[in-house]
Amino acid sequence: MGTFRCTNTQPTDISGLSYKLTINQATATPLVISGLSKSNAVTGSADPNYAVVVDLEFADGTSSFGYTLQYDTGTHDWQSKCGTIAPGKPITNAWYEINV
Repeated sequence: MGTFRCTNTQPTDISGLSYKLTINQATATPLVISGLSKSNAVTGSADPNYAVVVDLEFADGTSSFGYTLQYDTGTHDWQSKCGTIAPGKPITNAWYEINV
């Protein structure tokens, strides 16, 4: 996907990236998701507003929302988050979001 930078100037600002991945699995295969973030004075507690969030659409037409990898708040150097989603049915599309 590449690299991007977001700068929030106010504590209440929220920015990020959203990307649709077309997957079209023929059989159910786990999906590995990951992201990196570096922060400076992020306030509050860990939640989906500072996280990698993935929503899925399946071959049978159903959806599943909110697979989340939350980053630590505060100030830190690059933090890597990685996880595996194994929904048990073929994935058609994934919406990958990074919220900061």
